[in-house]
Amino acid sequence: MGMKLDQHEAINLLKEMAIELGRTPTWYEIQKVISKHHIANLFGGMVAFCHAAGLQPASAKRKMIILFLKNRLINRLKSFLIRRSKK
Repeated sequence: MGMKLDQHEAINLLKEMAIELGRTPTWYEIQKVISKHHIANLFGGMVAFCHAAGLQPASAKRKMIILFLKNRLINRLKSFLIRRSKK
């Protein structure tokens, strides 16, 4: 289930996957080609693997998007409540 690559080959593969997908691959997508044990042996884990490739881990991006949307929703709700209270 996973290829045995050195660090350089693994980084290149991750970058190629990111280019093809247009985003950082998820842990699930990466495990289809490189085992989690091999990534842990080479880099210590997924986050370090992504950073070594110059990418932001997918989970961090999701957290940023959720925070952005949450703040946007809060601001819209505040605006709505202010408009409503003026009526």
